Amino acid sequence: VRAYALRAADSSRVAGWILNTGGGGAASRVTALRGAVLEVRGMRNGKYVVGWWDCREGVVDGTDTVWVRDGVLRVACPVIDWDKAVIAERVSGVNAGKVSGVKTRKVSGRPSGILRGSGHGGE
Repeated sequence: VRAYALRAADSSRVAGWILNTGGGGAASRVTALRGAVLEVRGMRNGKYVVGWWDCREGVVDGTDTVWVRDGVLRVACPVIDWDKAVIAERVSGVNAGKVSGVKTRKVSGRPSGILRGSGHGGE
């Protein structure tokens, strides 16, 4: 598994891509990743909505709401049976509970995300 993340200059948004490299790349041979946690440091404290994209279908297939404390966003990943894209946005008031969608945004800085987990495995 490889994970990449870019944090917005104001540290209130992050976009990432998780590549499931298990099984050599053929869709029928990829081993699902279970139990992983995405961790991004340097975020603003507060409430975030995290949207997960199914990269085969091109649709949001789930959302989570998490709180960033001490500048670290931690969120349990869904089962990653293929590549996943992820966007986390700090929310308040009217935006709470919604993912605004894919937008082009200027970001700066170096990649800031890591993926921690138990690795590939079966049920």
